[in-house]
Amino acid sequence: QAAIRQALFTGRWAPVLTNDLHVHDLLAEVLPNMGFAGTPQSFFDYWMARDFAVDPEIVALMRRIKALGKVQAIGTNNEPLRTSLIWDTHGFRNIADHMFSSGLVGIAKPNARYFAHIQQTLGAAPERILFIEDTPKNVDAARAAGLQAISYGDSSRYQLGNARELAAMLGFDPPAKRSTQGPLPRGEGG
Repeated sequence: QAAIRQALFTGRWAPVLTNDLHVHDLLAEVLPNMGFAGTPQSFFDYWMARDFAVDPEIVALMRRIKALGKVQAIGTNNEPLRTSLIWDTHGFRNIADHMFSSGLVGIAKPNARYFAHIQQTLGAAPERILFIEDTPKNVDAARAAGLQAISYGDSSRYQLGNARELAAMLGFDPPAKRSTQGPLPRGEGG
């Protein structure tokens, strides 16, 4: 895994995040050098099936926020295929109002233009936007752009934070027990 991370996420990954380089093209470059004989798509499918987990407590918290009528958006540095996985396959389109993906917007966090795009799309003053983020430099950039921002999780260790702590930071009582609901059903909600 370390060799794959090194091959994919150094140097050439930034253009993938803004969709200037398709993820399959990068995979086609690096996988043969690692002894992988399959297709870029087969590797991508394998990777995505194992790399993404929906936290049911975060989903429950997002549902509570939605019930209050608050606008929610997902901001992510991901290319279009993974964006679709998050938005469509895992059903976050059913509880969030917007998805600001670097691969669709063409700008990645921490670029100030990324935050300006969010502000413009939402039509909200920056101080009315709360940005929750797991990467410190992105929290700093959001604050520099005038957004309220809080740190959640640890991107350097590929770990999201504790949903109960986030609920408390947002002024919610934590859920009484951990939900067992899996991915969001397609067609649920908006």
